[in-house]
Amino acid sequence: MRPTTFDELYGNAELFSKGSVVRTLLEKDPPPSVIFCGTPGCGKTTVAHIIALHTKCPFYSLSCCIAGTDEIKSIADKAENEYRLRKVPSILFMDEIHRFNKKQQDLFLPYVESGRLILIGATTENPSFSINSALLSRCRIIPLKSLSVDDLCNVLRSALQRDSLLIQTEALLSDHVIRRIADQADGDARMALNILETCCQFVASQTDKNVTISIVEQMLKGRFVKYDRDGEEHYNIISALHKSMRGSNVDAALYWLGRMIEGGEKPEYIARRLIRCATEDVGLADPQALLIATRCFDACAKLGYPQCIGSLVQTVGYLSLTSKSNELYLAYGKVKDEIHESGCLPVPLFPSNGEYKTCFSHLPEKLLGTTFYDIKRGITDLRGPSLELYVNPNAKDSSEKEKDANAEELPLEMRARLKLHGEEEESVN
Repeated sequence: MRPTTFDELYGNAELFSKGSVVRTLLEKDPPPSVIFCGTPGCGKTTVAHIIALHTKCPFYSLSCCIAGTDEIKSIADKAENEYRLRKVPSILFMDEIHRFNKKQQDLFLPYVESGRLILIGATTENPSFSINSALLSRCRIIPLKSLSVDDLCNVLRSALQRDSLLIQTEALLSDHVIRRIADQADGDARMALNILETCCQFVASQTDKNVTISIVEQMLKGRFVKYDRDGEEHYNIISALHKSMRGSNVDAALYWLGRMIEGGEKPEYIARRLIRCATEDVGLADPQALLIATRCFDACAKLGYPQCIGSLVQTVGYLSLTSKSNELYLAYGKVKDEIHESGCLPVPLFPSNGEYKTCFSHLPEKLLGTTFYDIKRGITDLRGPSLELYVNPNAKDSSEKEKDANAEELPLEMRARLKLHGEEEESVN
């Protein structure tokens, strides 16, 4: 079922189209040491498989989930002997290379440095965090994107035409059903193929060989939302939630909150970020926001999941719709910079009794007249505009900026759906 050439590969066309820089490098024999990074099912292992089919160099494949230092040393010794006899380097493909700790990754360094071993790694993590910096400097990093729905549809059609086991089931799938499977795969070709295989196996024992939407929906029941609590996407989504609340986009904020809740994120982790938003972005524009956020954290700690979902939803909605002011947060940043720049200035002398008539300042003498917090600036609008309006000095009309901001925090697919929903409401009215 796997593609055997780059021409048969779907997705990431900008990387693997004929004449592209990446494809030209990988088609060299031997290829350079590379590390493929990307979400599950985006084609990392498939690309390594294509390289293995076309290279004349000895090719070894290991998974870091089960391999250890003994296996690596054994392959390294074979690579040394091969290079000594034929002057040809060996290629080692390491799947899930991020599972090796930094000490284990150091084993590759002398062999990769000498050119006797070509390393091809695959990881779902950010290589900057999970791969040894010394190893990173000796490898080319190639990020792969998740497959689009159209790419996944092509993968499924190709499997139906080429895979002998699927052909034997005599399953019939309409374009609508294929697209439904692709929609539910979240850019993961492996997941899409698993759903397809399960549906085909089901209809193989039935009189009617047509795979319907109803059958697909039954196969999808109980499917978990794809979410990595320890990976980079974990931080991307919590950041998207924070930025959506800051931008007063309640729809986007609720969407990203739902992604984390349905993905199994710990409620306390979300509540801590809500407290940060209340202090950093809402500030004194609405002091009540901090009380609500801290009470939400208490509710998460006392009630647990799923009873605390209502508290999280209510707090996210409140923080999104309330007024925003980050003046105090920025003021403290100025204070911190001033302390590092001017050092430990002495405390001024304060009057000891009411007879002391001379005017005095609470600031050190060197900082007299310095303003850190501008109390004249305030936000009175009940539905707080985007905070970026007050951070960006080039901001234009607030209503125009807010209108643009309300869509940008949502994924592209959600923006189109929201726009369509708005048009339907206008037509009804």
